[in-house]
Amino acid sequence: MLKGVSETLYIPLYGRASARKYGNIIEDPMAERIVRESGYDFDKNTRSRFLDIYMAIRAAAIDRLVAGFLERNPGALVVHMGCGLDSRALRVKGASMWVDVDLPEVIRSRAAFYKENDGYCMLSADVRQLG
Repeated sequence: MLKGVSETLYIPLYGRASARKYGNIIEDPMAERIVRESGYDFDKNTRSRFLDIYMAIRAAAIDRLVAGFLERNPGALVVHMGCGLDSRALRVKGASMWVDVDLPEVIRSRAAFYKENDGYCMLSADVRQLG
């Protein structure tokens, strides 16, 4: 179970997973699956539907920005720093390679849900240890 700074990734994850309740903001079946299967106690924190909606809108807006970039730069390499448990690599198409980067404990958690392939890989990195 993720703790500390890594635990904060559950906030946008839950927002994307619950977005269907609030309309057609974003479809994220992987977020829904992770919420169901992660074992994290989402009820332990007070949640706001407004925060959930904001997180879904934020993810949808970033998806559109990345998709627009990939339309202008077909086959680009995407490096998603601080990816958390986000499934943007599944939602946005067009990259020649997608690299999701986060703390080692986050990448270990991701590995339970995401599989690397020729166009997708995960990288553990703790930028707090640089320099």
